[in-house]
Amino acid sequence: MKKLIYFLLISGLLCACTHSEETVKNTAYLLPVSDSSGDMQLLLNTEIKLLTVEKDSAADMYDSLNETVTHYHILFDGRHYYDEEGETINNLRSINDSYGSEEKISVDNDLLDALKESFTLSKITEGYFNPTVGKLSDIWKRKFDEGELYNSDPSEEEIEDACNCIIPYDELEDYIEIDENAMTVTFHRYERCEDRVVIDLGGFAKGYVLDRAAEILESYGSPFLIDGGSSSIIAYSPEDSSVDWTIGIRSPLSGNVLYALKERNISLSTSGDDERFFLLKEEDKIVRRHHILDPYSGYSQNYYRGITLFSEDNAAVLDALSTAFFSIEDIDTQNRILSAVREHYGIKVYRCILKEEGNGLKMMVDSEIENSFLDDVLSEDLRRKEVIE
Repeated sequence: MKKLIYFLLISGLLCACTHSEETVKNTAYLLPVSDSSGDMQLLLNTEIKLLTVEKDSAADMYDSLNETVTHYHILFDGRHYYDEEGETINNLRSINDSYGSEEKISVDNDLLDALKESFTLSKITEGYFNPTVGKLSDIWKRKFDEGELYNSDPSEEEIEDACNCIIPYDELEDYIEIDENAMTVTFHRYERCEDRVVIDLGGFAKGYVLDRAAEILESYGSPFLIDGGSSSIIAYSPEDSSVDWTIGIRSPLSGNVLYALKERNISLSTSGDDERFFLLKEEDKIVRRHHILDPYSGYSQNYYRGITLFSEDNAAVLDALSTAFFSIEDIDTQNRILSAVREHYGIKVYRCILKEEGNGLKMMVDSEIENSFLDDVLSEDLRRKEVIE
C-alpha cells in the first residue's frame, strides 16, 4: 500500500491536514542561536522544523540541517553580530555598518553568493523584490510590533525618506560592490539617501537557505520535509520511496484549510496579509496594512489576500516572487517576470492567487495546476476558481 504522509503546520498560511494510516516518524525543531550580546535569536527569525520518516537517519539529518541553517543565519543577519572562538564574524550587519565608509569588508563566499543572487532576482522582478528595503521595513516593523489592531501609518516624510534609501534594482551592483577574487564587499554611499541604506535579505533568505539545506539532506536518500516558518517549504522523496506529501493551505478568512495538494517533490512559498498587520481607519473604509511592502510606493498593497507559488525546486526564487507579486496587480507583468525566471533558472513556476470576493475568496490558478488540488479538502471559503490566462 502506498504511504501518504500528512503533516501539521500551525502558523502561516499552511496548516493541518488529517492523519493517514502511516504518519511522519520524527518532527524536530531548530533551536535559537546566541548572538554576541548573549541574546537568543530565532534562526532566520522564524520557527524551522524538520519532518522525517526513517528513524535511523533522523538525528544525522537534523544535525546537518541545524548546522547549515545556523551557518547561513549568522551570515545573513543584518542586525546582530556573532562570535566564533572569541572573534566577531563579518556578516551582513558588518556590511550594513560599513555603509559609506569605503571600507572593504571581507566576508564568507556564501554571503557573496547570496548577495549576487539577490541582485539577479531584483532585476528579474523589475525591482519589486529589492534587498535594500531594510530602512522601509524597519519603520513599518515598529508599527506592527506595537500589537495594536487599529493603528496609524508612519508619517509621509518617514516613508518618503525610507524609499529614497532603496537603491534601484539596476544600480545595486554599483553601490554594493563585490570583489569575488578578494572576497570583499564595499558598500558605497547612495546620494539620494540622507541617512543610510540597509540591506535586508529577508525577502528570499528562508527559501535560499532551505535550498542549500535540502541539497545536503537529499544525500541521505530518505524522505524529508523542511518547514521554514510555514511560509517556505521543501518536500522530498527519493525515487525508491513510496512516500507522498500532502500540503494544506490555510484560508486567510477563517483559518480553515482552504485547499490541499499531494506531491512527492515540491518547493513552495506562500505569502499572506493575515499575520503581521494592523487596520487603518481611512474616512469611510477600513484599510489593512500588512508587512509585504511595495518598494515603489512605500506601502503595502491590497490586491490579494494570499499568494502561493510552486515549483519542483528553487525555493529562493519562489520566496522572492511571492514577495514581489503581492505588489503587482497586472497579470501581464507577472507573466513577463515568470518568463524571465524560466529563461534564467530553467524552472516553471505555478501560481495560486487568492482575492477577496464578497464574503469569500476567488482562487486564480495557472492552467497547469488547475486540477491538482484535492477535491475533498476544498474549503467553503472558496467561492470561485479562475484560470490565469
